Amino acid sequence: MFIVRYLMIGVLFILIVVNIIENQDLKTKIRLANSTGFELSNISLFSIKFENLNPGDTSGYKEINYDYLKDDPLIYTTINHIILGLYVEIPKENKKNTFIVDSVNMENKRLYVRLSQ
Repeated sequence: MFIVRYLMIGVLFILIVVNIIENQDLKTKIRLANSTGFELSNISLFSIKFENLNPGDTSGYKEINYDYLKDDPLIYTTINHIILGLYVEIPKENKKNTFIVDSVNMENKRLYVRLSQ
């Protein structure tokens, strides 16, 4: 009886840990990649702040719980003291999403961003 009780507790513990791990994978996560020749600073994506990104850098993933009443579907950044912004696609839920800043047109003050899932 003693062994059965410990086996049941062990199985229950394993099931709880597996459930926690699976739920972490179901959360929507976003990150940024800088494919431009410029440093991106003061970055905000869906109202989430990111660290500055040098050319070729990629940020770590951050969880997003998008709420259209509170969060902006925008990316904002500063390049050479010029503030640039762009509306972006809302990412798919329960996936890892990378927003890639492909290029910048400083003459027109325009960002070119794509979403990779």
